[in-house]
Amino acid sequence: MTYFNLSFDKVIIRYYLMMAIVLAAFYIGLPYLGLLAVPVFLSAIMGISFTRHEQKEAGEQKESNLEVYPPRAQGQIAQGKLVY
Repeated sequence: MTYFNLSFDKVIIRYYLMMAIVLAAFYIGLPYLGLLAVPVFLSAIMGISFTRHEQKEAGEQKESNLEVYPPRAQGQIAQGKLVY
């Protein structure tokens, strides 16, 4: 569980869920059940993410989006051909 690590769309979904809980509680005539919306409200406000994030080991490198090109052949450079 990490704080302030929730995407904006999930915050909006939690607010809709909170409002659905409150409206359902008042619709069935049990307004004290509206208190069940408080944990949903707090999780949305604090941006609590319940996904598990694995930590990388010290020696493990971060993946890069850069493409790695093979080195140019020395013969093509010696002949004056530029290969890009």
